[in-house]
Amino acid sequence: MEQDLIVVEIPHRSRPSAWMATESRLIQLAHELELTYFKWTMEEAVYSYGDREDIPEELLDILEEKGGAIEVITGLNREPTYYKVDEAPSELDSAKEALFDDLYSYEIFTESEARAFVGSNKRGHGIYEAQSAVSKILSRLD
Repeated sequence: MEQDLIVVEIPHRSRPSAWMATESRLIQLAHELELTYFKWTMEEAVYSYGDREDIPEELLDILEEKGGAIEVITGLNREPTYYKVDEAPSELDSAKEALFDDLYSYEIFTESEARAFVGSNKRGHGIYEAQSAVSKILSRLD
């Protein structure tokens, strides 16, 4: 069973919030919003694009060199970035970028990390409100 995480969002202008999710739920939410994370093989690329000449050059170069590639699309520009499989960001890291790129900051805590955060003397934009939001979640877990 996956571990529950506490997600803290600190926007630029509105109040911070906290909520719970698992890593797989974060990835699912990112895909529902705007994330594309696709593992390509040469066979899939030829099938999808029709001919090798129609495969994007950057993708084709990686496929010819490594035999596999990862395509990541996040954000509003919807331009793909292609990676060698062993150099690609994880799907979770890509999901975090897709979900939280417009925030002032965010944190993802385990329960013990969240307890330490609530008890810390951290200062900064929205920290007090974020600690309060996390404290409310922790009180429901007790």
